[in-house]
Amino acid sequence: MNFLKPVIGLAICLVTLSMVVIVAAGEIVEQPWQMQKQQDSITVYTRLSDLDGLTEFKGVTVLDASLASVLAVLGDVGACSQWLYRCADPKLLGSDSFTDRYVYQVHKLPFPASDRDYVLHVRVSYHPDDRRVEISMDVMPDFLPDTPGLVRIKRGGGRWTLTQTTDNQVQIVWQQVMDPGGRVPRFLVNGRAINIPYESLLGLARLVTRSKYAQATAEYGPSGQLVGINYPD
Repeated sequence: MNFLKPVIGLAICLVTLSMVVIVAAGEIVEQPWQMQKQQDSITVYTRLSDLDGLTEFKGVTVLDASLASVLAVLGDVGACSQWLYRCADPKLLGSDSFTDRYVYQVHKLPFPASDRDYVLHVRVSYHPDDRRVEISMDVMPDFLPDTPGLVRIKRGGGRWTLTQTTDNQVQIVWQQVMDPGGRVPRFLVNGRAINIPYESLLGLARLVTRSKYAQATAEYGPSGQLVGINYPD
């Protein structure tokens, strides 16, 4: 039973679940989202995060698909390079259950920058009342020894929110921010905060229509909890 690779992509490729905040008059205040791109039914927003001034992104789209089909793509760890922007060498490192996994990915960067790698702790929760799945991703910098030739991403995280709005449509909201570490100019990191969600969601929309994913079904436990994804033979 395969599941979630997310995403989950990193910003330099990856995501933050941390909400963007500032301190004002002793209170935590979220920064407003600014729309940066709207094309191909994908809308990308950005805002400053509290992670050293890095940009957090939010990608939003609606796909003509079932919740199981979208989860089937995200859960297919090996398919990372087919849709997630500049993703390479994905591996499932461990899995306590369908809802608790560790995933390794490499994020490719243009020369002369060094490629980045990272380990994500991926946790999944299902909310049957509104047919919604929450996928949280947190960077685990010490899960593996550093890889020679790569820069390990040590801070960041993200979140996917998938909601089955009708029987044939899923709304997707993906938030993320990552500190790439090393010597990468902030303007380069922040500039990619638009390309990463846009290109990735575009790839996800293409891949979800393939029969392997379109015909996938969700598996539920006795109490209605989501326990896995079944792929067609």
